[in-house]
Amino acid sequence: MMMRIQASTRYALRILQYLYGKGNRTVKAGELSGQLGLSSLYTAKVLGKLKESKVVRSEQGCYGGYRMASPAEKVSVYEVFIAMEGDFVLYEPKADGPEDGAEQTIREFFDGIENAMVFTMRRMTLKKLFDMGKELPEGAKRGKGESVLAAAR
Repeated sequence: MMMRIQASTRYALRILQYLYGKGNRTVKAGELSGQLGLSSLYTAKVLGKLKESKVVRSEQGCYGGYRMASPAEKVSVYEVFIAMEGDFVLYEPKADGPEDGAEQTIREFFDGIENAMVFTMRRMTLKKLFDMGKELPEGAKRGKGESVLAAAR
């Protein structure tokens, strides 16, 4: 079993990365779905959640579309994560009675992991995250999470 974020969260970050790469100009939903290979319905669903959480804003009219509501250096990965996933809970203790010592030890262990993840996501701004991809030469890949986590510290 693998712990992973929802696909909608990954695509929300890709949409925001695309908007950031366009200098945050207004981009039509059709352009986003076409460039990212998403259905227009799925793109609209993701944009709707991002708009509801005030991460993006929409502009009406023939030149309308979507843009980031705040500069990328003011938005954390955590804000996007919560917008798409809701509350973040790694471990829920048993609901059928009081917590005993063993249950408390296990909960505290997972609470520590959860706190570290939240801390890391809150420190990582969208600008930092998206600019890291610009540092890599064409076709190069980082080791699994190696410098991304260092940048969040």
